[in-house]
Amino acid sequence: MRSPAPVDHDSRFRDVCAALPAAVCVVTGTGTQGLYGATVSSMCSVSLDPLIVLVCLDNRSSTLAAVRESGSFAVNALHAGQDGIASRFASRVDGAAKYQGVPHRIQDGVPVLDDALGWFVCEVAEAHLSGDHTILTGLVRSVGGGDGEPLLWHRRTFRGLTPETPPVDR
Repeated sequence: MRSPAPVDHDSRFRDVCAALPAAVCVVTGTGTQGLYGATVSSMCSVSLDPLIVLVCLDNRSSTLAAVRESGSFAVNALHAGQDGIASRFASRVDGAAKYQGVPHRIQDGVPVLDDALGWFVCEVAEAHLSGDHTILTGLVRSVGGGDGEPLLWHRRTFRGLTPETPPVDR
């Protein structure tokens, strides 16, 4: 039996992952230096009893450091049309500067984006180092949401669910 060819990390692997649509979320938290946040496309529900969600954050992320420090975070699912917020929180802009002009409030000790499609405030249940990211599971302490269409990341472009929602170039 032949061994599989090595994976070309810079092309084929990324291309296949890009073909899978993912909900766009912003993970928010607080640390001793203030507010933090990062855009993620790796979020899912894990358990209904107890309520647990999962997110993945880059190991170099200041948001991950703040979440580890505080022991809590929020996951804010963005709706179609919030691609500007997604881009801002994906940038290297520091801490509170990401929040300028973004309506938010502090809920159970962490920032929650007011106009998010939905949100979960979580207590860190577990953290698992996995390659260049850390997998965080969060015990959901409060949850809220509204109506609308989710913002998706597909083929390296922001999109909505319906054809009427055009792709948004980054």
